[in-house]
Amino acid sequence: MEGHILKLSPLMAFQPVHVSIANHQPEDNYSKDNENLTKNIRDKYPATYYFAIALKERFKIEVVPHLLCNELEPGDIEDILIGFSYVGIKKVMALRGDRLGNDLKGVLEVLTRLKTLYQ
Repeated sequence: MEGHILKLSPLMAFQPVHVSIANHQPEDNYSKDNENLTKNIRDKYPATYYFAIALKERFKIEVVPHLLCNELEPGDIEDILIGFSYVGIKKVMALRGDRLGNDLKGVLEVLTRLKTLYQ
């Protein structure tokens, strides 16, 4: 992660107002053990979270991490937003993401309820 942060150092000469940090959807990997096929999901959210904190602390700049909600349960979204708030990240770009057949019921309600964290 340090290498990625160092690559951004030259850009700080332009005094950006904020840095937007993209996130990737979880990856589905399948493994076969004997006759059983197991689905393993590799979540990429933690890297985005820690990268956002590192940038905020290193450059003293506002960060705006992206949050893809299509693979998350409403409770997971709430936990992530509370975590961001706890470390002083007040702006998040919450996106639905590509629809993969999951039911997004409740996501908008959670985001609306948690909006008070960012006011």
